[in-house]
Formats: sequence, structure tokens, C-alpha cells
Amino acid sequence: MAVTGCTEGSARTDAAPLPSWKAGPAKAAILEFVAAVTDESGKDYVKPAERIAVFDNDGTLWVEYPMYTCTHRFFSCSIA
Repeated sequence: MAVTGCTEGSARTDAAPLPSWKAGPAKAAILEFVAAVTDESGKDYVKPAERIAVFDNDGTLWVEYPMYTCTHRFFSCSIA
């Protein structure tokens, strides 16, 4: 019988980061940012408790309306 689970330190470190992303400036910028904010000796270090990320649907950041921006615009213009 094998017992497995998610424990601290069990993350894989041998896999390439963001393997489904194509190499390019966006991927490089994200990897550089993550490296900078997780390097405890760096000037840009952010403590884990202070790290916050917000993603919506496909991983992009959207405006804070509860519906698509174009739908919101349609309703706000048609009421006036």
C-alpha cells in the first residue's frame, strides 16, 4: 500500500516552468518577475504572506463588472 499526498516540499522542481507557453518576451518577463520576488536576498523580495494573484476565466485580469464589458456598455447605453 502506498500513501501519497500534498505536503510541503513535494512540488516537482525538475519540470520546466510554464511548459505549455512558447518561448518569448511574455514568458521571460513572468519568469524574471517570479525569480525577483521570490529571491529572499533581492531588493524586490515579497514575503509569501503578502503575495496575492487574481485571475479570471482564462487567466487574464478583467475589469470588475459582473458581465463582459461590451454587454455592460450595451445595457448602460440602451437605458439612457
